[in-house]
Amino acid sequence: MSTTISLRKVRDFGDNINATFRFIGQNFKGLYGAIIRTTGLFMLVQIAAFIVIGRQFTSGNLLDSFGDFNPAQGAVFFIMLFVLIITSIIFYVLYQGVVYEYMLQYDEKGKENVKTSEVARATFQKFWTDLASNLAFIGGMLAILLPFGLLAIFFVAAFEEVGAVFIVLMFFALIPIFLYLSVRWYFIIIARHEDANLSVLDGFKRSAKMVKGYWWPTFGLIFVIGIIQGFASNLITIPVQLVMTFLATSGMQTSGYQEDNLTYMLLAVIVPLGLQFFVSYFFQVLQMVAIGLQYFNLVERKEGKDLIAKIEEVAPNDTTGQSNDLYEDDAI
Repeated sequence: MSTTISLRKVRDFGDNINATFRFIGQNFKGLYGAIIRTTGLFMLVQIAAFIVIGRQFTSGNLLDSFGDFNPAQGAVFFIMLFVLIITSIIFYVLYQGVVYEYMLQYDEKGKENVKTSEVARATFQKFWTDLASNLAFIGGMLAILLPFGLLAIFFVAAFEEVGAVFIVLMFFALIPIFLYLSVRWYFIIIARHEDANLSVLDGFKRSAKMVKGYWWPTFGLIFVIGIIQGFASNLITIPVQLVMTFLATSGMQTSGYQEDNLTYMLLAVIVPLGLQFFVSYFFQVLQMVAIGLQYFNLVERKEGKDLIAKIEEVAPNDTTGQSNDLYEDDAI
């Protein structure tokens, strides 16, 4: 029997990365079982919509025999595009939620008592909270960055000669702002997933409170895990993409039929992108588990919940006078 990994524990940078791989390895079957159970249907819909869209592009069905836009095929294309966008949003929110929910139930019940059915049910129940948290995160970023964009448009309209230079300079100026805010507010989703009664504003405050003083370690963790995730994905997908491109090019050179060429083009595009989707589906969990562990790490550093719980077990009637206000820092 494997030992339950303590999630609410103070960890340094290296320990956090090691714990990420240990947690995934220990819970591989249960964690991916919960992910598939929760997101599987939406993944299949995404794949079907993507295949239809790819077929529309490569077959030329969007144009009629006169080279004009085909309304009937165009309607199919835009419907499938809409379905793809909506299911992609639902898929990502559920994927994110199920990983966090699995970690929370693992922390509460222990490894042996986590059931994928209960994780999936709780994830669906918290879907709207998780969706609102993601939209709040995006909305918060846009609210900060949009004025700069409007300023750039005004400047370009007023000073056409140096407009392009101004846009480039502003782009580079916005990068550090974007990075700073995205890390500062990164925990709003897991914070509100853990406490559904937490308002959006308090979610921003709690995330900012957790990151305060630990921005660089959090950014470094996201960056390093992203590199590991990208390297592992490309290690699998790039060779397949090269092989499929070579086979498609060879097939089109030897085939004299346009229909065969379209099939080869479709294979050269769909197979690598489909594989990329599956590989991303598999490795996406790395970043989410790492972020979950970093959140628990910072909660322990800032609030010591696990330590307080142990003290209360020994002396349940002892009051330490510690404030219960989790949001005493009003800064967002």
